[in-house]
Amino acid sequence: MSHIIDNEFYKHVMGTEEMRAVFDPRKQIQSWLEIVTALAKVQADFGIIPDEAAETISANANVDMLDLTTIVAGDPLPSLLQTLRATCSDAGQFVNFGLRDGDVEDTGTMLEIRDAYGIVFRDLKITEDTLRQLAGKHKTMPMAGRSHNQHGPPVTLGFKLAGWAAETRRNMERMKDLHKRLFVGLVEGETDTLEAFGDKSAAVLKGVMAELDLQVLIIGSGSARDHIAEFQNVLGLVAGGIGRIGNEIYQLSRSELFELHEPLGPEYVGSSAMPHKRNAEVSEFVVAQCRIVQQNAALGMQAMICEHERDSRSLLLDQHSIPESCVLLARAMESIKYILADLDISEDNMRRNMGALDGMIFSEALMYYLAPRLGKQTAHDLVLDACMLAHDTLTPIKQILLNDPVASKFVVEQEMDELMDYSKHIGKCPEQVDQVLAFAEAHELNDADYMTSGKT
Repeated sequence: MSHIIDNEFYKHVMGTEEMRAVFDPRKQIQSWLEIVTALAKVQADFGIIPDEAAETISANANVDMLDLTTIVAGDPLPSLLQTLRATCSDAGQFVNFGLRDGDVEDTGTMLEIRDAYGIVFRDLKITEDTLRQLAGKHKTMPMAGRSHNQHGPPVTLGFKLAGWAAETRRNMERMKDLHKRLFVGLVEGETDTLEAFGDKSAAVLKGVMAELDLQVLIIGSGSARDHIAEFQNVLGLVAGGIGRIGNEIYQLSRSELFELHEPLGPEYVGSSAMPHKRNAEVSEFVVAQCRIVQQNAALGMQAMICEHERDSRSLLLDQHSIPESCVLLARAMESIKYILADLDISEDNMRRNMGALDGMIFSEALMYYLAPRLGKQTAHDLVLDACMLAHDTLTPIKQILLNDPVASKFVVEQEMDELMDYSKHIGKCPEQVDQVLAFAEAHELNDADYMTSGKT
């Protein structure tokens, strides 16, 4: 049975072809061959191996030219190198000369991560751009604020969208900061001591990393996984932000709310048993996918605990969690881009829902309206009692207060009508939207440097 991200019937909703291609087995093999080729070229430049050997290795290091049937399942890299050695005849003895296989595996993983990084950052940028546009458009549109799943004072739709945009920008900035630590490679020998090539070792390392466009670790360690764990944790944070958007749209699409809803795509089927339902299935998938990515971040942390100078247990954890997280997150981000591009927004339902409590949504404003006259605690208790009575009798709270023997002495109906105007109770929502937009604009100048790939 195949993994669900590759399953013929589910792969289109559990991943993207673009991200899946990053971790394609043939591409992985070609990345290993590119590392071996770069090593041979630099070694030849320094006279460590013959020029002819480097040329032969380079000419044969092509996945399309090798007999992949010779690669042993479960241990592909050693058998691949043996196949390449056999193909290169006498030059084969210089394949991966002086290095351990693990150096190639770790460096190959980093090449995959680099490509995945660029896709994730690009999609974050697209998501942020869409959220910024929507936030600016709807920055004054009132809607019910909610806490603990209950109505609170109004916010605006733009405020909610700007909050998502701000979190997206923070994750983009986290990725930018991560960039300077992440893309490193290892070609340092059996115990990372740079012993194999004598006084040329450091130069060889630097040269190979230059060929691969990777950075050089200040000290080599095949057991140091912190940079990879940091990448997985940043993916977890990205997933948290994307998942929060998906979950909120899912919640606000409930029948009794129906304030936001994902668009109806051309292949929309709906409920098989209840045709009236508009199931938010895309949002559901987003939430589930993001939770798996977050869970995998924990595996990245566990992979940091290694023994001595090499430990394949960590490599195996990374081989499972990194591709899965990247593929699932890519689909989740693609889905959010799809939803936001044609988000179904119901202003009428937002207004209706704000009025569902017959004015009790203004309880805080009413309390502070009465507080200068009665004192804060007395005003609080009075409004609380009025809300309970309004709830029990299905009577608007304004009428309850106008009929209350205490409150009626201090309230003015016209003032209450002005007080209970939704548009006047959105606080600094529009201004905060503008702040988010200004912050994003100030920090987006070099975004393009990170969007296509993670190359240094």
